[in-house]
Amino acid sequence: MPLVIATNSATALGWLPYVVLGLWLSLCAYSQTPASSVCSLWDDTLIGTTGDSPVYLLRGGRKYHIQNVNWIKRNGYGGKPVQILKPSEVAAIPSGYDLAEQAPIPGTPAAMDEKLVIGPDGKIYVVTEGERHWILSARWIAESRYAHQVPHTGI
Repeated sequence: MPLVIATNSATALGWLPYVVLGLWLSLCAYSQTPASSVCSLWDDTLIGTTGDSPVYLLRGGRKYHIQNVNWIKRNGYGGKPVQILKPSEVAAIPSGYDLAEQAPIPGTPAAMDEKLVIGPDGKIYVVTEGERHWILSARWIAESRYAHQVPHTGI
């Protein structure tokens, strides 16, 4: 006997975005390269659970906790709806850093400024004023102000 999910096509179509988002969350949770995977299809989506739960920005396969509603307005997300998910679905998405009011959008050169990053070529760079600078020696990192930073991926 076949499983009946909906009694009419309108009800079935109403659930379709949630099914697609659930599949996307499953893929992203197990992806080894979130920035280059199917996760990027849902970049710039705001998500949360019910009630007074935190709101997150999905970007590059990660969720970024938005700490201040002014961040949403300041960065052009003011008109976007928040997609409501199950708490377990939100918990399955890898976390990024918290977004304070003045924080830049994750993944942009401004967000990586003064940070160590791992480029697509596997080399380590330091980003200053939006430009990558290749680090030739690990010794330089150890003797610099970047000594205690963990390099970020995806720039």
